[in-house]
Amino acid sequence: MTPEINQKTRQFQNSEHIGRYADANGRHIHYLEQGTGEALLLIHSLGQSFFTWHRVIDALSAQYRVIAVDLPGHGYSEKPADEPSYAIGALADTLVAFMDELGVETANVIGFSMGGMIALDMAARFASRIGALVLICPGGITATMPYRVRSLESSITGWLTAATISPKTVANLLTDAFFDRTLITPEMVREYYKPYADKAAGAALRAALRAFDEEDVMPSLRDIENDVLIIWGVDDRWREVSSAEVFHIALPNAQFALIRNCGHVLHEEKPERFLEYVLDFFEHGIDRPERD
Repeated sequence: MTPEINQKTRQFQNSEHIGRYADANGRHIHYLEQGTGEALLLIHSLGQSFFTWHRVIDALSAQYRVIAVDLPGHGYSEKPADEPSYAIGALADTLVAFMDELGVETANVIGFSMGGMIALDMAARFASRIGALVLICPGGITATMPYRVRSLESSITGWLTAATISPKTVANLLTDAFFDRTLITPEMVREYYKPYADKAAGAALRAALRAFDEEDVMPSLRDIENDVLIIWGVDDRWREVSSAEVFHIALPNAQFALIRNCGHVLHEEKPERFLEYVLDFFEHGIDRPERD
C-alpha cells in the first residue's frame, strides 16, 4: 500500500541548517538523512537540491534509510569552480566516497534527470555498491528545454545567464517543467532559489552543465545487471517520452512506467503514483530470465 502523502508542500525552514555535512573526495557535502533500514540514495538533477524530494521523502523514509544528497556545486554543498569536478564520472566517484563516509556499503538509488545518468555510471563502475535503480526521465540537456537552461552551456552567453538567476527565473522554469502549474507555490520557488542567493552557485551550475556529457555513460549501459525501473511523464516537455527509446535499447531488462498528465518533475507532480511504482519495484524487483 502506498503511504499517504501530505498534500501540503513540505516546508524546509532554514534549509541550509536542516541537514548534515560529510567530507568526501575532497568535497564538503550537504545531505538530509531520514529513516532506518536499507539505504536509499536520492540524486537530484543539475540545478536542483535535496528539496526536490520534499513530497516523497517522508513516505520513502518510512521504509528506508533515505539519504538525499546535495551534489557538489548544488544546494548547500561546496561549490568548486573547476569543470572537471562536475564530469559524470567525477560526481559518481564523489558519491561513492560519500557512501564510504556514511558507512553505507550498498544502496538502492533514485536518480532524477541528469542525476539518473550519474546513478547509471555508479552502477556500471561500482556494481557491488549499488542495488536497484529508479531513473526518472534520465538524460542531459535537450533542444526542447528552455533557452535559459540551454544557454548555460554557451561559452558566450552562459556567464550572463548564470549571473542573473532570480526567483522569477526559477518560477518560469518550474512553470515550463510542470504539467499542472497550480502545484507551483511561492514556497516552492523560494526553496528552489535559496541556494542561488549564493553568487558562487550560478558559476558552479554553469560549470556542471558544461562538464556533463551523457555519452560518457551510454557505452557502458549494457554492462549493468542491476534491476532498473525507468519512469517518464507522458507530458514531459523537457525530455519528451520518445527519449526513452535509447534506454529501451541499451537496458533491455529494464522496466518502464509512464505517468499521464505529468511533466518533467513527476515525483513532485504525481507523488502518489510515483511512490506506488517505486515501492512496488523495490519490494518485488524484476523477474529476469535465467542466464546461461
